[in-house]
This record gives sequence, structure tokens and C-alpha cells, in this order.
Amino acid sequence: MINKLFNDVLHVFFPDRCLQCGYELIETEAFLCVFCHEGHQRVYCSPFTLTILGATNCFCLYHFQEKTPTQILIHHLKYASKKGIGLELGKALARTVPPEHLPQLLFPVPLTSKKKLLRGYNQSEWIGRGFEQHTGIKLCSNTLIRIKHASSQTKLKKEDRLKNVAGAFALGKPLPQEITHVGILDDVITTGATLYQVVSLIKKHSPEVHITIFAAAIANR
Repeated sequence: MINKLFNDVLHVFFPDRCLQCGYELIETEAFLCVFCHEGHQRVYCSPFTLTILGATNCFCLYHFQEKTPTQILIHHLKYASKKGIGLELGKALARTVPPEHLPQLLFPVPLTSKKKLLRGYNQSEWIGRGFEQHTGIKLCSNTLIRIKHASSQTKLKKEDRLKNVAGAFALGKPLPQEITHVGILDDVITTGATLYQVVSLIKKHSPEVHITIFAAAIANR
């Protein structure tokens, strides 16, 4: 009761505003107003596959383009310490996945230690937390680990991205024998080079395990 009263008073003097248009948000809105939220370009063809990932199913929530609500949310999630965006994206993503495609465990794509130190958190892990909250599926943040620093993928050509992340990941611990289906969480799929390395690593150690990719957005290619 006291916390709600404090938050109500705080909102009067420091109202939450839409990250795109700047208008004051109402109680039922989060990060974007309802009008700007309509600007998201939904992915309606899930599950889909990417050539680089073979038969691995992928689920994505939005198409990622510059100067769109999706780009604004991802930018604030990664660079403006708005971890709550990850929770909301994870919950929204989970609501689009049919029960038969849900895994037994979830693994976020890990960041380099330097990036995690600078940001204070892993954005993919926060998307995973939202997914976990909605589905009850356990999120394991220490199974996949990053063992190699790689330069940012953003400005690299497509053919250079695979080389850049080759050998960048390892398994911190083996998968339990009873696990037959795992999910990998990421923020944005671009070429799929990073996910290819992760999928290949898991398949190397557990060839029979089924893998599904879950991402908040996919870049238009």
C-alpha cells in the first residue's frame, strides 16, 4: 500500500513517458504508448528456419528496422539500462509460442565479460527472465559461457561474422541426460552467425538434443 502510494506520487512529478513520442504513459502502458506500439512490425510466420541454422526452428516477435519502435526498445534495453524492457519482450514473445514448441530449459546467449561489466547485465538474459516468468521454464544463465572476446558484429560483413565468433562459446556444464529440448534466447537475429556457433556447440556435445531459437526481433535482410 505504501509502495503504491509512493509510486503514484512519484509518477505525478516524474511521469513515465513514451520512448518514441515522449507522451505521458497511462498505467496500462509500458515504455511505449499504445499508438507507438502499433508501429511494431510483427513476425507472423513463426516458426521459421534460417539457412545457416539448418532445420532449427526460430520464433521472433518483431522485425528489426532503424527508426521503428522495435529499434528504440532494443536500443534502450541494451544501452540505457532499461532491463524491464527485456522482461516485457520476453513475456510477449512467450505468448506467441505454441505449447508443443516450448523447451525444457532456456539458455541466453552470453555476452563477453567486458560488455556485461559495462552494461551491468546481459540483455538476452532479461528477455529470458520474462519468458521464464510467463512459462515457468527454467532459465539457466551459466550453462553457455563466452570464452573468447570478439569485436562487435554490427559493422562486419556477413562473411566475416562467422569467423569473428568462431570458438567464442563453451559449455560451463553438460546438459542433464533427461533434457531433450532446449531453447536459446537472443535479442536480435541478424545473419545468425552467433546462433550458428551456439547451436553447433550444443549439438557437438549432445547430438540428439532438439534446439529452438527465441529472439525478440529479426533484422530485415
